[in-house]
Amino acid sequence: MDRISIVEKIGKKHQKINIENGEWSYAKDAGSLKALESTLGKKPTHYKLDLRFENNGVVVLVETKQKFKKDDETQLSEYLDEEQALHPSGKIIAMLANTNDDRIKVWQGAVDDEHVLASETVAESMAHYESLFAVGTKNDREQVMKNTYDLNELLHKMDIDPAKRSQFVGTTLLYIKAMVRKVGGACIDEALVKKLNNIWTAMDDKTIRAGIASVLEDLLDGSENKDKKIELLKRNVLDDQKVRRLTTANWIKILDTILTDIYRYINADSSEGQDILNLFFIAFNKFTGKADRNQAFTPDHITDFMCRVADVDREKVVMDITCGSGSLLVQAMVKALADCRRGKSSDEAQRLMSEVKKKHIFGIEIEEKAYGLATTNMLIHGDGNSNIKFDDCFKCKNFIIEASPDVILMNPPYNAKPIGIPAEYKKAWGKATDGKEDPTKGLVFIHFLSDVVEIMNVCREKKGLPRKTVKLAVLLPVSTAIGSKEIIRDENMGLLERNTLEAVFTLPNEIFYPGASASACCMVFTLGKPHLHADGTVSKTFFGYYKEDGFKKKKNLGRVEQFDENNQSKWREIEKRWISMFRNKEVVVGLSAMADVTGEDEWLCEAYMETDYSTLCEADFQRPINNYFAYRVANGYPVEISYRDSRAHMLQIGMWKEFRLEAILSILNGKGITKEEIDDNPGDFIAVQSGEENNGVLGKIDKDYCIEKEYTYTEKPCLTVARSGSAGFVSFQSEGCVVGDSAKILLLPDDIASTPVYLFIQTILTANRFKYAYGRKVTEDKYKNEILALPIQRNPDGSPVIDATRRFSAEGFVPSWRFMEEYMKSLPYG
Repeated sequence: MDRISIVEKIGKKHQKINIENGEWSYAKDAGSLKALESTLGKKPTHYKLDLRFENNGVVVLVETKQKFKKDDETQLSEYLDEEQALHPSGKIIAMLANTNDDRIKVWQGAVDDEHVLASETVAESMAHYESLFAVGTKNDREQVMKNTYDLNELLHKMDIDPAKRSQFVGTTLLYIKAMVRKVGGACIDEALVKKLNNIWTAMDDKTIRAGIASVLEDLLDGSENKDKKIELLKRNVLDDQKVRRLTTANWIKILDTILTDIYRYINADSSEGQDILNLFFIAFNKFTGKADRNQAFTPDHITDFMCRVADVDREKVVMDITCGSGSLLVQAMVKALADCRRGKSSDEAQRLMSEVKKKHIFGIEIEEKAYGLATTNMLIHGDGNSNIKFDDCFKCKNFIIEASPDVILMNPPYNAKPIGIPAEYKKAWGKATDGKEDPTKGLVFIHFLSDVVEIMNVCREKKGLPRKTVKLAVLLPVSTAIGSKEIIRDENMGLLERNTLEAVFTLPNEIFYPGASASACCMVFTLGKPHLHADGTVSKTFFGYYKEDGFKKKKNLGRVEQFDENNQSKWREIEKRWISMFRNKEVVVGLSAMADVTGEDEWLCEAYMETDYSTLCEADFQRPINNYFAYRVANGYPVEISYRDSRAHMLQIGMWKEFRLEAILSILNGKGITKEEIDDNPGDFIAVQSGEENNGVLGKIDKDYCIEKEYTYTEKPCLTVARSGSAGFVSFQSEGCVVGDSAKILLLPDDIASTPVYLFIQTILTANRFKYAYGRKVTEDKYKNEILALPIQRNPDGSPVIDATRRFSAEGFVPSWRFMEEYMKSLPYG
């Protein structure tokens, strides 16, 4: 872009020239080069800037190059320093611009990585650059989230119901934005706050509420179902008994807090500001009372992840047929709007953004409160609410077909009432048809969408149009991926007849905390494309074990984003890795897997992923020793303390080999036995069930009684593994035991069995425990096929010892029982 074009774009009337060729000299501006040096406190290297523009206190500095490079940023930074030294009150935009193409790079306030404006990719008008310094342009995520907690505490003191706070603060924020525009505030400072307070002080509480209602009515003009939206907003917010009790003084306190502690730190015209706005709004869902804890509000960072895996951009029409508070749709809109700005002029970006808001965002919600939340959520993000429908999604086939979505994002209700689900989807439900909860745990909504997409494609074919596929990213309980129940397995089999399962991600524990306690996974389908290809083959499905997202639970705050020592978000780096693995179909031990699956298989990474044994360290092997020692002491068993700490053995896990569990351990399945039987038949024989407490020991029972009842027992030392409950928990029992039906006995061959070896194997099995969490039970078929990494016997030259009998592995490798024993003995208390 040549200089003339840049001048015309920013505005020739705003260009400032004090030397020839349309340039600007800071030496002449200062009076002399010596005066400039005196002002700067150093001798300048560069002081002749190519282009300088100024208007209303905003200055735009442009340095042109044929092809700018990193070193040119130092020169531009020097001009900025000179500008600040001579005109300290100016607000500065600094730009490098190529003359042989349209590439530019823009900074605000300073030329460094922190102040670069990545979304500024084309030259804009002076008015645009002035808008970057308009009210509310300072984005500060950390400050907003801290102040959100303080605001919630204030609303608590004002006795505003927790379940209504999100919509309350949303509508109040809309009113504040309107008032700031009305009084013409240039920045949020003491003068603006004083001006607004003078206005509000002259009002009574009824007038303030009326003002908020008036703003909402104006914003909803032209919106579908406007009257219903206004009715809900009034009923849930303005006409609420506790809101009506607020005095003018209460209102001013709340309005001032939102104005100065929230609004001033959000620039809703930027992508980052939209993200922060979304975080602010949905944060109040974490502060709900106990009555609302069964609600599963989708966390903001997970909505972001789902939009990315579904490839949401400005071209896609996005829909959510169970949109709730609208968080998935808002995130999709934020992503699409950011894409509208990318590489576009402000005028073109505005046109594209208007298109996205009006024609690319569609939602359906049946629950009144959630529908009101969705309306408010969309409004505070700059509209997009006009296509949010208040209805039962099962009655909206035509609405979905007419919208013709490219992407569907969804977090359906896992406990929907069967009474609200059409009979055609309940034919195989049996007694569950009249039950309390949807037995498919949300899969019925995908079944319905699959049918609608098929109807849509039949209509397209009749019109001579090609069939269309739809990307679906949906949150579902882990139980739907395990598929242990027949109803769920049947649904999964049916889904794959017309749709492709692209990916399943196991998500972090308690992802909805402090709301619903369900363990969730994210499934990605391509609707309208059969999983089974015409040639009888299937594409592999990607499975991600995405359990660690860099968030931590905090009381009263839910799960909170964590930052590293450089104050960088841990989540941002984790999400990049998650997305990269999915898009490139990377198989990473301990994180992902690829597998051919059918509807009868498990759809969970834990079923296919290899255990990452390389992460095992001395502490992992020390733990079972410590736990067993503590158990013995706590239960009054005789113990012989023998502290060792030789550390002469190195693990060298990279040299270990793999063995199938059934080649190393015999499995005995437990049966029967209850706590009542133990209490009624006391004895000296240890009884083990599924719990973790007290080494898994439920109590002591009479051995003869167990023999008589033909219960599963052994008098030899053994390991036990919990089948369900604390599934995968492994304990060592040195005196043998009897196990109930929620546990199994694991036995080493007699010529190998010893306490140290058992404790070593216990550590290896514990490393596999992650596979059996949240409903995935330890069945014999699954467990015997587990792959264990173990040290092997080697010859003096380091080569593996090969056993011709192939007793332990097909390759003839032999586990080094001696190493296991000596290693465990080398540890403290070994």
